[in-house]
Amino acid sequence: MPMRKVIPIGKIRKLFWHDRVFYSRGQKVKFWSKVLYKLSSILSVVFIVTASALFVGVFDLPNISNTGHDLDDRVVEVSESELQVVKSEYDSSLEKGFCVYGYANGENISVKEIVHDNEPLVQEKDRVSFLCIDETIDRLPKLMTSRYSLVGNIHTHPDHSRAKLSRGDAFAFGGIWYLQDTFGVYNGDRLEFFSPSSLSYGLEKYVED
Repeated sequence: MPMRKVIPIGKIRKLFWHDRVFYSRGQKVKFWSKVLYKLSSILSVVFIVTASALFVGVFDLPNISNTGHDLDDRVVEVSESELQVVKSEYDSSLEKGFCVYGYANGENISVKEIVHDNEPLVQEKDRVSFLCIDETIDRLPKLMTSRYSLVGNIHTHPDHSRAKLSRGDAFAFGGIWYLQDTFGVYNGDRLEFFSPSSLSYGLEKYVED
């Protein structure tokens, strides 16, 4: 009768441990692949949109010296149907983010699309971080051939807190003043739009039927 080979318990544990390490490394590789993909997408969008800004004027750049001094007298024009996008997605226990597309000039900011970002980088009760990458890529042909642009973004404040920029909001907005014209806050009752040169008081808003 042939003898059966017995594998020591320690060796089995060692094999099992290597399998776990390999699996863990595989998960890490998958995670970093996603991160690199996102970063490459971001860099591509930044390059393309910046080039558009230089050659066809996608952005109307505000004067950085006026940032935060409440000097902006522009009017935000938005339709009731677009406002409903924000209202329908509101969650009193979770912050949400929205991408705002349209036209901006020295007199007004015309909002044509408000799009919910379904895949934010971070989403918690008191914080949301999103980049509008996929939403902007979907609109690149239009962004490249007209003054249609990503004019801003909106985020919600849960628990019906004030429709005002928090210090963190103002700091974040100050870091992207040259890319976006407006920064909206919705608290479940009111939607207020701010701008790089008007961080304390909301811009005048005209709601179209």
